[in-house]
Amino acid sequence: MNIARQCSYRDLKNQVLDVYYEFCRDEIGGGNSSSMQVLARVNDHFEGTFNHPVEELMFCVIELILSGVWNEDVEKNCRARIEAWRVENDLDKIIAEISTEEMDLFLHDVRILKLF
Repeated sequence: MNIARQCSYRDLKNQVLDVYYEFCRDEIGGGNSSSMQVLARVNDHFEGTFNHPVEELMFCVIELILSGVWNEDVEKNCRARIEAWRVENDLDKIIAEISTEEMDLFLHDVRILKLF
């Protein structure tokens, strides 16, 4: 069964950044949430919204970058989710579905994280 992708890597990154920004803004003058708590809210916000496997992978990459890999638990969790994704999906097949421009941007981020 082929499932259509809903958005590009750039669009997904922009959506995640918008939600991250809104959650940070909403915390001003409030309980002083940590960036990890904001990331947890972002994760909850997007949970169950991805219809295509590559969107799940892209979200994990974006989340890992936003974490700055400053928190060991968050980094381990993100990397474990990415590895589980790789076990369940054919990376080459899915990558073939991504446009060259989008692939360049995505692979740039993946290389920085030393994922593949």
